[in-house]
Amino acid sequence: MKKFELLKSFPLIVILFLRILSWRKLSTLFLNQNKTSLVSNNINLKLGEANNLNPIHFSTNIGMGFKYQFIKSFQINVEPMVKYQLNTYSNNSSNYKPVFIGLYSGIGYAF
Repeated sequence: MKKFELLKSFPLIVILFLRILSWRKLSTLFLNQNKTSLVSNNINLKLGEANNLNPIHFSTNIGMGFKYQFIKSFQINVEPMVKYQLNTYSNNSSNYKPVFIGLYSGIGYAF
């Protein structure tokens, strides 16, 4: 018996259009790709696409930014963030709203 894995893929292009403070944001998301595939070892069968995704939807982002400057030119950034998506689905009978929790980090250099 073969083991199969069902994959759905719909990457988005995010454009930040309103930044109230560094930790409260409102974003617009554009659907870039919409496909559903069944994947196994040597099989990649395209099944179709999701029919209930809106091509444009919005996200509210709430988080806090922490910056630590360890020498004059370098700093470390850490931002825990909660993203709540609005208007994601066109036929959403369960009223499901996706929520993402993430920890974003980086290193900054100023010259």
